[in-house]
Amino acid sequence: MKTAGRPLVALYAATLFVTSGLLFVLEPLVAKGLLPVLGGGAAVWTTAVAFFQLALLAGYLYAHVGPVWLGVRRHAYLHVALLAAVAVALPLRPPADWVAPDPYFLYAASNAGSLIALVAYPILLEPLAGLALQRRLWMEGLGAAVALLGASALAIGRRGAIDAPPARDGTARVVEVVPVTARTRLRWLALAAVPSSLLLSVTTYATTDIVALPLLWVFPLALYLLTFILAFSRRRRVQHHIIARVQAVLFLPIAAEMFLRTDAAAWTLVPLHALMFFVTALLCHQTLADSRPTGARVTEFYLVVAAGGALGGLFNVLVAPFLFRTLLEYPIGLVAAALLPAIPREASPDRAAPAPDRPARLKDVAYPLALAAALLAAVPVARAIEARGGSRGALATLVLLLASAGVVGYSFRTRPLRFALGVAAIMAAGAAYGRGSTRLLYASRSFYGPHRVALEPPSIITLASGNTIHGAQDLAPAHRHEPLTYYHRRSPIGDIMAAWKELPQRRRVGVVGLGAGSLAAYAAPGERWTFFEIDPDVIDIARDRGLFTFIADAPVGAIDVVPGDARLSLARVPDGSFGILALDAFTSDAVPAHLLTREAIALYLTKLAPGGVLAFHLSNRYLDLEPVVAGAAADLGLSALSRFANATPEEARHRKTASGWMVVARAPADLAPFAGDPRWAPPRQAAPAWTDDKSNLWRALHLLGR
Repeated sequence: MKTAGRPLVALYAATLFVTSGLLFVLEPLVAKGLLPVLGGGAAVWTTAVAFFQLALLAGYLYAHVGPVWLGVRRHAYLHVALLAAVAVALPLRPPADWVAPDPYFLYAASNAGSLIALVAYPILLEPLAGLALQRRLWMEGLGAAVALLGASALAIGRRGAIDAPPARDGTARVVEVVPVTARTRLRWLALAAVPSSLLLSVTTYATTDIVALPLLWVFPLALYLLTFILAFSRRRRVQHHIIARVQAVLFLPIAAEMFLRTDAAAWTLVPLHALMFFVTALLCHQTLADSRPTGARVTEFYLVVAAGGALGGLFNVLVAPFLFRTLLEYPIGLVAAALLPAIPREASPDRAAPAPDRPARLKDVAYPLALAAALLAAVPVARAIEARGGSRGALATLVLLLASAGVVGYSFRTRPLRFALGVAAIMAAGAAYGRGSTRLLYASRSFYGPHRVALEPPSIITLASGNTIHGAQDLAPAHRHEPLTYYHRRSPIGDIMAAWKELPQRRRVGVVGLGAGSLAAYAAPGERWTFFEIDPDVIDIARDRGLFTFIADAPVGAIDVVPGDARLSLARVPDGSFGILALDAFTSDAVPAHLLTREAIALYLTKLAPGGVLAFHLSNRYLDLEPVVAGAAADLGLSALSRFANATPEEARHRKTASGWMVVARAPADLAPFAGDPRWAPPRQAAPAWTDDKSNLWRALHLLGR
């Protein structure tokens, strides 16, 4: 029995490794294929993850009840048949009674396969293989998985399926079935739900402020799987109490970062959030591993954990956007993670649960409330220092207060309720200070993310998503018709509009991406401008005269707004409709990849009238898009000129920001208005063009920006 057991365990581990890897490669593969239909945004990925979690829950339910209803042998054969028929199913998990005394290392093997697949996708598969090849390779891997599952099913059939193997002394081994109470199940559910919610929160944060491509989508999920591997492995690498201390130390910089974010620090702060997520998820999953059952309760444990993961995902995707106008689920998840150790455990059989210490519970609430009151009272002091020109003094005061709060909060770490409330107090004070002198005028949240309209004294109104500004307007009557930020009249797009002002191309202008409607400031009588915008909330904001007036101030009948994904909408527009087509599609500073592919640019060309030009907005903090567009233009035999312009201190005071644009046309003669302008030059280099089938994010990625 001993010699026969090891090959079977290896077979099951290999089966789980391969099938889990295929499952988790399928997730980014499908999500990437959906981008051209749903638009490039973090919500596409988070929704895909939530659906994936629901599918996993259904799979675990099938694995839990299937052997009971059909018997293990018939269930195994049915599983192989279903996999061969529908091309995807959850890996078969044989009963824990006879595989090994502790079958949870197989859970680690399953997650290891998932992790390797996720890491391999953005590093190897996506850059080196197109979607068609990826699908073919996946189907070939599926054939191997069917073979492994078939071998596992045959092994189950030959061994009799449910009988436990004898012990080493030859006697029958009795499998212990430990009762599982409702409290235990609720604890499992919470410990699984919180990391799942934080997974999507961190993903939304990273992809909103960086770029909506699978490289960054899969990174938090890879960390999530790694915590399962470490928590359920046979050897504990890092002790639980050490991880808890690291988590307590990390709460302070995370709380500070949520309201003191700067563009320059983004690349250092995103890893900080990832580390916080990793530590928190590992704590939760280690606690889950420590409370895992044995025997016949194994599949029930998997089922409850999957249900918790699904609940966490649904909270972020369905509930939070309905309840919150900002990404409030992220700090809520962090506070919930700090509170989890306060959930009471089951009392041991020989010891009753301790009676609650009422005075201590009162202190758990009173101390954090006092901390919150002190921090909130200090906010006006810091603002007063800042108002008198002492911004450094205000910042120093705030940092000192937060450091003191951090010391106090760290001292709470052994009292979960007190610690969680202390963390909430620090975040609340930070949020109050972070608002500064700006006044929030409007906030909303759509499928594509949160939007915030704020008034900065004396009269500047801005539209922002995350820490990215999508448009600004000076409401003072003398200046409200002037486009600001990237669209300033002295910016590259200002050059384009001025150079083509008297040409027939200006009569019909298309713009992909609406924002605050800044480009509508260039619309002149007799012209017709059509904006394509995927986010209905952005359309409502730009059209609201109580917020921005660029569209309302445009000549009567000059502006049309078409809702929906621009590429799909443009496909329905008659060919030759536009003299100028501007590509200015932002998803929190990230241009959706499907709008920059060779096929997309070829589509845009069909919509240009003879002599027309494409204008690409290339400003991006993390992606160098000039070589990408230049490569596609070269492949299509087009002419291109580009210009990147910074803002002088004087221009910055008038709300001009650095920006880069490229004009692309069918022939050099179509770019004649820039022939004598030395600021406009051919692109410095061209990279392999992105296509609908294949894109290489690594080549475009840069850390320092322009």
